[in-house]
Amino acid sequence: MAAGPDAGFAIVSTVRGGKATSSPGFATLEVGGRHALDEVDLLTGATDRVGGLSGGVSDIAIALR
Repeated sequence: MAAGPDAGFAIVSTVRGGKATSSPGFATLEVGGRHALDEVDLLTGATDRVGGLSGGVSDIAIALR
């Protein structure tokens, strides 16, 4: 099933000792009329559902720590 045109994406890097130790991607996707937050494997493109989103979320921003 293909995602709709209403989508957002962010990459979060965890840095330790000046080097990125992980960099997962997160996407807000609309599939079949339902919005959700998915984690994206940047090497394979595979996604895992994190949870549903209400209210038609179309973009994402993740705060840096």
